[in-house]
Amino acid sequence: IEHPDADLCRLFFNTPMDCAPGEHFFYNNSIPHLLFFLVERATGKGIETYIHEKICVPLEIEITAQYNQYHIYDPVTTVVSANGFLKLGLWFLQYGRWNGKQLLNPELMKKACTQQTWTGLEKPGYHNGKGYCMQLWKNVFGGCRMDGGGGQIALILPEQNMVAVIMGNESRGEQAIELFYEEILSKIQGKELRRESKGIQFLETAKKNMGRICCETVFNDELITAVNEKCYYFPENLWGLQSVRLSFEKERAFLNLEQGGEKKKYETGIDPVWCENSNFLILEPDTSIQNLIYGPNPQVCKLCGGWMNDFTFIIVCKSAASMGKYIFKFEFLGRKLKLYIPGGVSGGMKQDMGYISITSV
Repeated sequence: IEHPDADLCRLFFNTPMDCAPGEHFFYNNSIPHLLFFLVERATGKGIETYIHEKICVPLEIEITAQYNQYHIYDPVTTVVSANGFLKLGLWFLQYGRWNGKQLLNPELMKKACTQQTWTGLEKPGYHNGKGYCMQLWKNVFGGCRMDGGGGQIALILPEQNMVAVIMGNESRGEQAIELFYEEILSKIQGKELRRESKGIQFLETAKKNMGRICCETVFNDELITAVNEKCYYFPENLWGLQSVRLSFEKERAFLNLEQGGEKKKYETGIDPVWCENSNFLILEPDTSIQNLIYGPNPQVCKLCGGWMNDFTFIIVCKSAASMGKYIFKFEFLGRKLKLYIPGGVSGGMKQDMGYISITSV
């Protein structure tokens, strides 16, 4: 499919079907490629240009995707923000109407949200066993949804005139759907929507804590004084890390390191403050398709730190190129520093690969 000389449209339409349409379900990511190629051939415009003109501009959202090694647009990596995802869901709920204008044929939008085939998955629960529409999934409790990797879900619920978006970091997205239905949707149906002070307070508290790393934040003033600005040198290691130096302020910490002969400086906030840095921290971000949320610059990372205990300071890294987060641990042992580096990016669809430690000389 990715070969630059392959004509996906010709291959698709000249390949005999194994069974009649609607009789068998097989999830295949080659279909989005085909759809994009068809749009380009029908309109004479590049798919990015077409999407920008027809969707991004009227909905005032950003839609990004990368090109593969053959410079073919890769729709499997399509990414939108939570707000953009919500707008897309609302656009489908309104059957292509936006700000008083009908941007797409409403009958086409309705058909796209209507079940076209059974998936053949008999597992009970809230997963993908109910059915498949046109690039959308049917919900067990009605309506349909956009469902992306790692729990990126937009629930479109016409009966409730509702759209709900879940931006997750969990491959078992059905658990998020179950939680939404059992704890929210099933309890608000038929009830009058009103503002409740307790509910508002709960949401404000939840919003405030969303960015927290939930660290104990134990301050050992004596230790901080002893290690502040102290440079630790390391023997030869996998990452080419030569030295590390930490300095602490009230709401900030600064990390200076030398790696591969290059000096780098990072600013990290103290929980719950996050600081954005222009380069990755020690580990180059994993930009494989199963672990990637593309951003304008995959090298950018946000750092937040805190004290796990009296002798261990951690820095949590969230990269624009990772679906999850990974943690670096700095354990101060007398005159030495033991640094725990993740064995790999632990977020997204990958398993935690544990830690590899190095101790200063």
